[in-house]
Amino acid sequence: MARLIQQLLNEKKLDKAEEIADIAMENMPVEHFGFYTLLEPYIGAYYEVGSKEKARTLFKKVAQKYQENLKYYGSLKTRNQERLFEDIYTDISRYKALVDVLSRYDKEFAKEEGNIFNNYLRSFSHFYGGEEPEVEPIERDLPLDTSLPIEMDSVN
Repeated sequence: MARLIQQLLNEKKLDKAEEIADIAMENMPVEHFGFYTLLEPYIGAYYEVGSKEKARTLFKKVAQKYQENLKYYGSLKTRNQERLFEDIYTDISRYKALVDVLSRYDKEFAKEEGNIFNNYLRSFSHFYGGEEPEVEPIERDLPLDTSLPIEMDSVN
């Protein structure tokens, strides 16, 4: 469905693209879907068709899933976090990719949400040397840096 939406966007059939995105979200609700990375294109599509509120709402729903996971991981002892490092890293990476989508379409909202992301990232500072993360608050017109400051060697 995401590919169909992209084709419709390429053909400037914005109403039809939004209709397909709405059908997809109705049939794959975030609460029950589970494959959150597959929802990123829908956020961008909603922005491209001019449905900013739908894009923001979908972003918030998906981001909440990653935040719930990171809050859980952050509540664990460090040794348990180390065992779950790949899951933690994956959720951080995917959450960051969502914020990157915002930085392309919605700068003001990206600033707010980027700061929230950074607060979650700080919960895992022990994985990158205990210093502040390299991801700066989003106060610029550039997209977020796509690299994460977490290094695999610090876990071993």
